[in-house]
Amino acid sequence: MEDTEFILKKIEYTSALTYDAVKVMTEAFRNLREQRIEISRRGNAGDCLANPAVPWSHGVEIERALKQVQVEGLTGNIKFDQNGKRINYTINVMELKSTGPRKIGYWSEADRMVVNPIDGSAGNESSGLENKTIIVTTILESPYVMMKKNYDTLDGNERYEGYCVDLAAEIAKHCGFKYKLTIVGDGKYGARDAETKIWNGMVGELVYGKADIAIAPLTITLVREEVIDFSKPFMSLGISIMIKKPQKSKPGVFSFLDPLAYEIWMCIVFAYIGILHGEGPLAPSYPRKDLGAYTSFAPAQQYRVIDVALIGTYGE
Repeated sequence: MEDTEFILKKIEYTSALTYDAVKVMTEAFRNLREQRIEISRRGNAGDCLANPAVPWSHGVEIERALKQVQVEGLTGNIKFDQNGKRINYTINVMELKSTGPRKIGYWSEADRMVVNPIDGSAGNESSGLENKTIIVTTILESPYVMMKKNYDTLDGNERYEGYCVDLAAEIAKHCGFKYKLTIVGDGKYGARDAETKIWNGMVGELVYGKADIAIAPLTITLVREEVIDFSKPFMSLGISIMIKKPQKSKPGVFSFLDPLAYEIWMCIVFAYIGILHGEGPLAPSYPRKDLGAYTSFAPAQQYRVIDVALIGTYGE
């Protein structure tokens, strides 16, 4: 058991689960071999695309052998029920301390949640945070952090007011630690220089250890998440477009004129009048070279559309 705990400290849980999965498969096939059940590709290979599907002849035997496996793996006791779900396992409940993760209890199907009693050493670990003053960096931005009107007569955190100031006070009260608000020196939120790769602003103070926490209206970006950890956002902002709600009205007599401007309608009317004025009995007939011999000297009244189309080729 001590060797198992030592191995678990060196590998990730995904690797431990993979190791246990291979161990279960090995144990299942070993049991099949002891029962003299031969597993080979001979015989019915199955067809999953058939309708209905044809199962593999040895699939039932392998499934039964897997459900009967009961071993002790890196993740604890391994046992399955009739549906193939893992049962009788235990999950350790860990708490992150300043000295590292510490087991505070466990969960199992039989006992459910069990929390270990707090001993004296646990109290000493928590008291380390209480005796330490946390440096909280922030930036002057209304209404999150502002200077009070009489800030020159005040000291410490009493000089500031705003949403982030109240939020820092509530967090310190809930967690039980002392803190000190400091305004970022360069007055910037935090960006990385493209050439030197050096961070400035509040992010830089966190990266280089000048501050422990930043409580400010700081936007969560992928570049910043590479170097610092963010909490859940306390405010989500977005860009919206606000327009006047259109008023519903019944269509009038001249509503058909709305798609085009009045100037365009006037041009259409004058163009129509001009075309009608040029189609009188004395209107000249144009030689229509492209209409054939029968229409070369036809009256203008019979080919109004052709006159408009050929007006540009008159005189050729």
